[in-house]
Amino acid sequence: MELIHQQLMQGGELTAQKEGLRLLAKLPLELEVVKEGDAGDVSLLDNKALLITQEFNKMVAEIVKLTDPKTFSAAHSDKDYAGKKSGTG
Repeated sequence: MELIHQQLMQGGELTAQKEGLRLLAKLPLELEVVKEGDAGDVSLLDNKALLITQEFNKMVAEIVKLTDPKTFSAAHSDKDYAGKKSGTG
């Protein structure tokens, strides 16, 4: 039972560690957002007071930063886009 709980609470972290990937974000699942999303309404994600919206926006900003040619320097030339060193997986 503990393993199932750990997978639910830390599945993304565990997978990222296992695969040697950078974890971009931890998105908290808020029940109201899940219910509205299941009904096809994602307008709650426009609410900047929600933690999931804040974390999602941080994740998007990180992805933009990682993929922006202006900030992608020669220092990254030995890594693939997942942050792994080339030839390591």
